Amino acid sequence: MIWTRTPAGQAELKTHAAGLRAAAQNVLMVLDGMKTEEMLLANLVGVTRDDFRTLAHLGLIAPAAPAAAVASTVGGNAQTASTRASAATRVDGQFAAVLANVVTTHLGLAGFRLLAACEKATTTAELHDLARIAIGLIQERKGSTAAEDARGRLGAQSRNSAPGS
Repeated sequence: MIWTRTPAGQAELKTHAAGLRAAAQNVLMVLDGMKTEEMLLANLVGVTRDDFRTLAHLGLIAPAAPAAAVASTVGGNAQTASTRASAATRVDGQFAAVLANVVTTHLGLAGFRLLAACEKATTTAELHDLARIAIGLIQERKGSTAAEDARGRLGAQSRNSAPGS
C-alpha cells in the first residue's frame, strides 16, 4: 500500500505533538505518496507495520489515491475479464523487465532494493510508482542525460504495451 501524509500529518512534522516513537516519526517524514509500505519497511531501520497502523489511527497518514483507474468489467463476461487480466499480467512482466534493465544499467548495485521491489510488485500502478522512483534516483545520482534515457525507455515500453498497440 502507498501512504500519504494528511494535513494533520504535515502539522505533526512541525509540532511533534503526538509524541510518536522515532521510527514512526521517520515514516511520517519520508512519506512521499510514491514509496510503498513494503519499500519503507525494507529501507527504514526499526520501522514496523504497527508504526503505519498507529499513524493511520491518529489520522496522520491515509492511503494514496490509486495511480491508475481500475478497468470496469461490468457488462463483460468472466472469459473477457480473464483475458484482460492475462494480457495485463504480460504487460506488467514486460514493463518490469524494462524497468529492471533500466535500474541495473543506471544504478547498478545501488538499485538492488529497487530491483527487489520490482520483483514484488503486483500491479501496473506499483510498477509505474517504482519507475518514477527509479527516474528520480537516476536523476539524482547520474544526471539529466541518464534520467532522460531511462524515461524514454520506460515511456517507449508503456506505449508499446498499451492496449491496441
